[in-house]
Amino acid sequence: MKYIFLVLLSAYVPFLWAQTPWFNNLYDLGYPGNSFNDILISNDTIVGIGYAYPENSTQQGVFLAKLDTNGTVIQTKMFLDTSGIGMFVYGQVNKIVRTEDGGYVFIASSLENNQAFLYKTDSQFNVEFIKTYKDSVYISNFAYSIINAPNGYLLYGINQKVNYDVFGFIRYVDMQGNPIWEKKYFYDGKDNYMGDLKLINDSTMVFSSTVIVDNDNKDFFSTIGTLNLNGNQLSYWESEIDGEIGGIGPIITTPDGGFLAFSTSVFKKIPFYLVNATYSKITSNFQVEWVKNWHGPTSIERQKSAIKLMYNYNGDILGIGKCFIPVPNAPPIPTANILKISLSGDSLWNRAIPLPASFDFPYGEINGGGLLSSGSIIIGGEGLGDGHYYPWLIKLTKEGCLDTLFACTPTSSIEIDTSTRGEETLLIYPNPASNRATIQFPESNHRGVLRFFNALGQELFEKNILLQSGATDIDVAPYPPGLYHIIIELGYNERWTGRLVVARE
Repeated sequence: MKYIFLVLLSAYVPFLWAQTPWFNNLYDLGYPGNSFNDILISNDTIVGIGYAYPENSTQQGVFLAKLDTNGTVIQTKMFLDTSGIGMFVYGQVNKIVRTEDGGYVFIASSLENNQAFLYKTDSQFNVEFIKTYKDSVYISNFAYSIINAPNGYLLYGINQKVNYDVFGFIRYVDMQGNPIWEKKYFYDGKDNYMGDLKLINDSTMVFSSTVIVDNDNKDFFSTIGTLNLNGNQLSYWESEIDGEIGGIGPIITTPDGGFLAFSTSVFKKIPFYLVNATYSKITSNFQVEWVKNWHGPTSIERQKSAIKLMYNYNGDILGIGKCFIPVPNAPPIPTANILKISLSGDSLWNRAIPLPASFDFPYGEINGGGLLSSGSIIIGGEGLGDGHYYPWLIKLTKEGCLDTLFACTPTSSIEIDTSTRGEETLLIYPNPASNRATIQFPESNHRGVLRFFNALGQELFEKNILLQSGATDIDVAPYPPGLYHIIIELGYNERWTGRLVVARE
């Protein structure tokens, strides 16, 4: 069947909340149910892609939005299939790329007919061509991502066999979207989820995936492989089942030729299934250099997660994703989360940013991010409030500061802001301390998070605590003498703070 697509242009629609130099905004772009499923930063322009409904229509379409560095909407455009079939953008990250001629290529999928589409537009979102990928063999031909490659594009994602087993694929296409080669990754009786794909150089790529060995018992392992641009496999590695690395998602290449990966690792299965959020460094010959648990243990539905890894302006790595803030007598609130780590795996700072408005049932998801030329950080996704989805954009300084939440020094360090509303002072003893210190706090039936910072505002560790106990001990022996800050968070508007001096005789 031949498809003709109708393009609708929308006039500028202001966002929902006031603009600031560093912002945390939800937008109403004029389309019911609109949200960002990925964002692209190119030439200091923010381009968001998502799906929504045009006014007074039940046909779902895909839209693009262009914004400047202050978050001002420049242009929006919606793409609809005139045959009446709905379209959507599946999953997270790498759904749109900038082309050499200044245009864009993005991936969309049909809600019917098992079809995926590659769109090529000019810089003003005018469609130049559409390439259709129809699959008559498998049953879920829609989970595509795209990255630029020499003389074409690399598409990757997942599909399903007729028995519902999931498999991963990588497809290399030319500049017009015509397939050059395709690789499928089957594991009989197992599900294989493609995690990430990166170009190492102009002739080599690396991919990651997670293989589910047993869905009922939640047994899984990871794979990392390299290919050349002819599709020939150069190297391949598998982790242990339920090992310390767990299931790898996003990866990033490191200057020494190795890889840094974010993964979900099993903490325990009985009596409750709990996982850790984990970072690991793997050498170019697949030796595990280090593994560090960033946060956990917690349920897999409420873990801190990263959907993308990217380099910061100074060569450190940013992991962007989602985390949860505990709230008294209510479910935890999902928030945007940004973690900055060094190449040696040291946590430098961590930001949890809730939606910019209060809703009865708030929900937020981060689906992409990038850097401006100034080094400022942009992350984007979707926010649900009052029964409607909105595109969600956050702009931070290059040091990770949002001035409504944090006060920053001109350097890469962070000052702890102790003026937050709803704050109380912790009782800490002995103070000064040389080896161990006891942190006392008001008792509660809830769990909290203890965060420990040095005088520069660098977060040294986090610790989940049960507030029923009324106190907890921390080991300060590994840390040099100096002033430290302690924060215990129960919810975004309720926390306790204190200062501890570490001294040695």
